[in-house]
Amino acid sequence: MEPGGINWLDFWEKRKGKTSTHCRSYPCYKAPAGARLVKRADQPGKVYLLPLCEEHILMSEGTVLSAWESDLELILI
Repeated sequence: MEPGGINWLDFWEKRKGKTSTHCRSYPCYKAPAGARLVKRADQPGKVYLLPLCEEHILMSEGTVLSAWESDLELILI
């Protein structure tokens, strides 16, 4: 469970209608350890959910990741 009792990876999978079999930080194909809220540089006011491996989840805030747009799940806050 993530802070606040939400399992973000389960949430992403339900919203996308598929199982995340790998980290969605391109081109990483390690197993997902969970999902993290991320921002796009070109859309600073929006927050997205992205399944990531442990290595990418632990990266500091502000780290630039590459991902396919279709893997981003918009989260309304």
